[in-house]
Amino acid sequence: MLRCLCPRAFFLLIALIALLPMPTPARAAPAQLRGLWVDAFNSGIKSTAQANQLVADARRGGYNALIVQVRRRGDAYYTSAVEPRSQDAALAPAPYDPLGAIIAAAHAQGIEVHAWIATLAIWRDTLGQPADPQHVYWQHGPGAPGSDNWVARGSNGETTSSGDTWLDPGHPSVVVYTSAVARDLLAHYPALDGLQ
Repeated sequence: MLRCLCPRAFFLLIALIALLPMPTPARAAPAQLRGLWVDAFNSGIKSTAQANQLVADARRGGYNALIVQVRRRGDAYYTSAVEPRSQDAALAPAPYDPLGAIIAAAHAQGIEVHAWIATLAIWRDTLGQPADPQHVYWQHGPGAPGSDNWVARGSNGETTSSGDTWLDPGHPSVVVYTSAVARDLLAHYPALDGLQ
């Protein structure tokens, strides 16, 4: 009688073990983003030499991503079909393409590039006035009539805040325009690793 129970117990034990969950291989930890924010107000992207130095500094610092401001106030630090090139006096003349230069240099070093756009700021009064008549400030700024005026207003009715003019995020046309800026960036720079 003892002989009959042992094989049954053995098979029962094997069946129970088979029902236990199998161990899964450990998952690799997700890559850590070590990003460096680069604004367009200071040096860093305005010439090929600055772009190369920025990438070298990022590599030396152990960064694996650059988050580069490519739109400050309705102007472009990249090749754009929607917005005019920045009139920043420190920016190297065309055909220099700040974003294109950063992407080429950074990707060669294994560093990601994310474009950062300031979506609502369109001008600062201390800068004079935009030179390009197609600038959003002239097309839809404080002087534009009726629904063509996309400017945000404060509770006092003013169209500037501390000297800055901003688009109204609640205006439906601003949403369409901002989307067009983003789509333009992505169309011209398919190698971008991200957009903020």
